[in-house]
Amino acid sequence: MSKKKCPGWSRPVQGLFIRPALTILIALLTAPSPALAADAKKPSGDVVMADFKNGCAPWDGSTIEIDIPKQVQTPALHITLWGDGVDDLAPGKSVAFSEKDDLNSKSKGSFRQCDDTGLCKATDGQLDITDFRSEDTLEGQALVPQGRTGQSIGVWFRASWHGKKIFCG
Repeated sequence: MSKKKCPGWSRPVQGLFIRPALTILIALLTAPSPALAADAKKPSGDVVMADFKNGCAPWDGSTIEIDIPKQVQTPALHITLWGDGVDDLAPGKSVAFSEKDDLNSKSKGSFRQCDDTGLCKATDGQLDITDFRSEDTLEGQALVPQGRTGQSIGVWFRASWHGKKIFCG
């Protein structure tokens, strides 16, 4: 029984095409699905309904504001993004906030906890984005620091767009 060869090809040339093709096929079949990776960051519990809209920074620059209502374990949250923070509104991105940079125009925004009277106080915090559709929906998790323990409580939210074009200045 003789082995068939591709006409005009030597055995080493045939291997150049078959081996890489098999390697690529195996890599594609065993690679993790991006959809599965995204689902790993999705909430397994309750999702809070929230709002996001256009706003104005104290120096009259444009912002995106996210309002998350009070929950059992967390106060109401008012998160404002400006400058580079707005650019970070993309799935898989995180924005860290620092209390000391609350109104710093070079920071990415502010993270505020609000009491029942509506008084809001700047704090450290983090915003993790899992899904974003401009002027439609924003989904993610706000990580709220808990005292001096260094631990945070995560609030999963889905925000609906309630904005309109505004002029700041």
